[in-house]
Amino acid sequence: MERVHSNTAVLVTVATFSILLLQACGGSVTGDRDEGVRPDQSGELPVLLRNFSFEPATLLFDVGETVQFSLSSADVLHTFTVKDLNIDWRVSKKKGPVTNSYTFDRPGIFKLLCDIPGHRGSGMEGIIEVRLIGDSIS
Repeated sequence: MERVHSNTAVLVTVATFSILLLQACGGSVTGDRDEGVRPDQSGELPVLLRNFSFEPATLLFDVGETVQFSLSSADVLHTFTVKDLNIDWRVSKKKGPVTNSYTFDRPGIFKLLCDIPGHRGSGMEGIIEVRLIGDSIS
């Protein structure tokens, strides 16, 4: 019986330590994602694409909002792709920043990804959340 209590104590200690470590490192125990970034007052939103991330990775918009994206690559060729919205823009460091505008016409949570082979598999994904004005999907 003493061995069972000892194993239980070890499991509780490890679980508690793991939760505290996750919180200290900025992780989320509940799985909540970050709040996201909105365009500035002029409707512009700069996004940096790099191996293997989007900065910022979570973007928030309102239905009906037109956004002027300024996309830059920090290294190699990437794409800013949202298949459900028919967005597929190529961004190359050699060619410099790419500017595209888009009007969001429906609410939802959409997956942002880089469609260059190997990039998505390496974690180059993000989220675009489009909300009804004054509403929250999450």
